[in-house]
Amino acid sequence: MSDIYGIENNLIQYFNERKDYVGPFLQTMRMAYDITQQELSEATGYSVQTISRIENGKANPMGVAGHDIFEYLLKESGNSENEILSEFSIFCSNMQAAEAYDERIAQ
Repeated sequence: MSDIYGIENNLIQYFNERKDYVGPFLQTMRMAYDITQQELSEATGYSVQTISRIENGKANPMGVAGHDIFEYLLKESGNSENEILSEFSIFCSNMQAAEAYDERIAQ
């Protein structure tokens, strides 16, 4: 069953549990598909500033704007929700490994 954004509820729950990584993941997706913030702004109706704030973790990526941006990037990618979920899972693992490495280096 999909929510009002068309994204499966289990995917939303998975993203909510890893909220700190959603913005950087959206940025990675956008850049991987060679979409500028300006192009994304024009396609979604959100300002470049809003997109930047979401990507940099300064705005809630799980709000309406974050969902709309994700929907657009999902459509542009041509991937299924399961493929994106898998990519996001790998992204989170890599981010966690980098954070653990940074902590070890700082000690």
